[in-house]
Amino acid sequence: GGMLAAGVAVLVLAVGGWRLTFLPVAGVLVLGIVGFHRWSREEYRLAWTSLDTLGTARRLLGNRDLVVLLATFSLFSFTWQGVTGFLPDFLQVQKGFSETFASNAFAGLFVVAAVSTPVAGSLGDRLGHARVGLLTPLVSSVGLAVVLAFDGRLAVLAGVAVLASGI
Repeated sequence: GGMLAAGVAVLVLAVGGWRLTFLPVAGVLVLGIVGFHRWSREEYRLAWTSLDTLGTARRLLGNRDLVVLLATFSLFSFTWQGVTGFLPDFLQVQKGFSETFASNAFAGLFVVAAVSTPVAGSLGDRLGHARVGLLTPLVSSVGLAVVLAFDGRLAVLAGVAVLASGI
């Protein structure tokens, strides 16, 4: 979906201005709403809901497995947002690479991630998701260390690939 959205964005930007990019997004949202309405057989009911925030927090914090899962996901999300937010700038400013190289390395991050994600899921099915879940941050840490420690193009590209496969 992300790759398809990027392709549609490039296509729309080639035809018109940035405001035009919202048109396909609005169209997809409308199609999604209509599709969900037709697919769902449940009735609509409007009602006031009590938001028991403290009770919900107590239930969440009372479940150790859920706390570990939420903490892990938060760390993963923080890492992913950091990498995707700063990698191209880091490669340009800190490493001195061209904008083209930094953009291509950034695109490579998503290509490798698109391939490695189903592989990691398959490995999780065979070896156990907890084991693979513990291994992938180690793999991404090695990739990040390579990106930070080396300045050569091939080393940095290899580091980005390993980082992406771990993330």
